[in-house]
Amino acid sequence: MVMLEAVDGYADDSAERDGAYVLAGWTGTAPRWEDFSEEYEKAGLPRTLHMKTVRRPRGARVRKLAELTERFASYRIDCLLHQGNYDDIFKGKVPPEIDSPYFPLFFQVILATARLLDRIGSDDTVDWIFDEQGDIGVESVRWYYWIKERARPNLKRRLGATPIFRDDNKLLPLKAADLLAWQIRRHVTYEQPKGEPLNPILDSFLARHGVSCNMTGPYLAEMVKVLRKDQPIDQTGLILKAQCRFFLAKPHGVKNATHS
Repeated sequence: MVMLEAVDGYADDSAERDGAYVLAGWTGTAPRWEDFSEEYEKAGLPRTLHMKTVRRPRGARVRKLAELTERFASYRIDCLLHQGNYDDIFKGKVPPEIDSPYFPLFFQVILATARLLDRIGSDDTVDWIFDEQGDIGVESVRWYYWIKERARPNLKRRLGATPIFRDDNKLLPLKAADLLAWQIRRHVTYEQPKGEPLNPILDSFLARHGVSCNMTGPYLAEMVKVLRKDQPIDQTGLILKAQCRFFLAKPHGVKNATHS
């Protein structure tokens, strides 16, 4: 009998008006996250540290947080949704309680992680902790078991307990997720359009094993089509797809895939 180990995943979002929405995070075992929190405190990093308020994007505190993240986190997960796609395809066309870019990103992060574990042959399950999101977080969790029950068997057995939401001032591993999401969103919105290369922190993060997903327009449209149908969604199923790129250890190499 294969024993499944539960690991903890921490995820946070970063958004830019007229830019992109990003939800990203890291997985790791509970002992390693405890070590992360202990070292965070020893380093004198403030609990109120938030990337959206830092004045120096690669200052000493940001670099120290990046160093701790590299030391203690295991796998990286990130998902991107461009605001133009959300505004043109999703917004105003789905039930109001889930009409937020956070809703599709929430499930893509969870399912992409399960797909990643399947690809690397890990039998772990992931219990997710997200930064507090208010009503949309509550509504997303209401859908979790519905989606879990209908997931493919190879993914379903890697989906852990009901996701929870916590304050990142109290749960320090969320700082690592905040850093990753912010770095990706900042690059996509400001640096990439200018042809600027990845900064050293993000370059190092993206070189780690993990999965990067993009909620492209066609896949978002498929999801909207199902949500707008008159027949009960129990009969149609909720389509959750994204363009995902898996970064795996050799000999697998880097692979591109679409998962649902």
